[in-house]
Amino acid sequence: MIEVLIWFVTFFSLFIGIFWLQVTFLKEPERKNYIFPSISIIVPCWNVGCGVWKTLHSIANLDYPKDKLQIIAVNHSSTDNTESLIKKFIYSYSSLNITLVQKARAPNHMKAHAFNEGLKYVTSEYVGCVDADTIVMKDSLKEMMYLFEPNIGAVISIIKVNQPKTFYEKLQQIEYVFSSYIRLLMSRINTLQTTHGALSVYRKSFFDKYGGFDENNLTEDFEVGMRMRYYGYKVILASNSFTYTFVPNSFKWFWKQRVRWYRGFIHNTLKYKSMAFNKNYGTLGWFQLPLNIFSLIIVLIMFSLMVYNLADKVFVWVSKIFSLGLEYFNGWQIPNIYHSLLNLNLILYFPIIVSLLACLLIYIFAYKRINEPWKFSLVILIYFTIYPVFRSAQWVHSVYEELSKTKKKW
Repeated sequence: MIEVLIWFVTFFSLFIGIFWLQVTFLKEPERKNYIFPSISIIVPCWNVGCGVWKTLHSIANLDYPKDKLQIIAVNHSSTDNTESLIKKFIYSYSSLNITLVQKARAPNHMKAHAFNEGLKYVTSEYVGCVDADTIVMKDSLKEMMYLFEPNIGAVISIIKVNQPKTFYEKLQQIEYVFSSYIRLLMSRINTLQTTHGALSVYRKSFFDKYGGFDENNLTEDFEVGMRMRYYGYKVILASNSFTYTFVPNSFKWFWKQRVRWYRGFIHNTLKYKSMAFNKNYGTLGWFQLPLNIFSLIIVLIMFSLMVYNLADKVFVWVSKIFSLGLEYFNGWQIPNIYHSLLNLNLILYFPIIVSLLACLLIYIFAYKRINEPWKFSLVILIYFTIYPVFRSAQWVHSVYEELSKTKKKW
């Protein structure tokens, strides 16, 4: 049974992989002349310390007309030196249009609460959101603004990991390269349905008409992207706009962030379930959203089967030890690599190997397109072999928390 399922999953994955590789060769939108409409960038801040100075400094140094740029820093009841650093920054850059907004923060108030407060001070046609742990590149904003057309509700940038040093940061660097590449491909076929906090620019009139960020949502950026698609707007990615973000550098922080992201995905997919299998939403409705749902189901099934088979083998092993005692270890030898290879179940492992090779090819394309240096390393090997199991466990944890209605925490 498990062999049949693995073959099915493998060939399904290869089919999807080949589809995305074909999308790779589609032409990108033609570059138009740069346009510089007025824009307000909101930076929600809560106990970010020195990081807020780096973020504000990168925004202030954007290659963008300063008379068209408004910066709104929202201090969300920070208890560290965030507020004093923002005030010091405003004093140092007195020639810029920078506004400090104070907003009280309750335990259940998250980033969306601060962003919505900042919306009240926006004076521009467009509004951007930048997390206070992000560094925007000098030309990232102008690379986004020329893409806006009447039916486009938001434009997002490509996110890269800022100076990865630890194992967890390097692991996420690979993940971010791949996710940015997939978002680029989704943008080309008009199935992109998410925005993010690193740097996303929105049409202000959308918020005026349909409200700001959902303040009760774990992933308000994903929700607003889905809401835009629900009301007929497009979300696209600017392929030459790059931003750098800091990522979790510990197991606990990393796990907590991913569980929150995955819970947000599940919640918002259910919230907008009417879009799936709906031809009125084009490729997004009949291909992308069903693919998202189907992929999650496959992950849960495969992880459950893997745990079941592992538990079964452990049970048999323990049973033999209890029944045979120390005699079980008589004649036991370290497995020989040669004999181990000969005893491999090729029916089981061949499709897995082919699938891994296809994934490697996609990752090489991704690194090349996202302009990241690529070299083989132990982290990449772990990402392809061990990390999928680890990520599946995060999905299982997320599903459990959603089903049990565990309290939402940022």
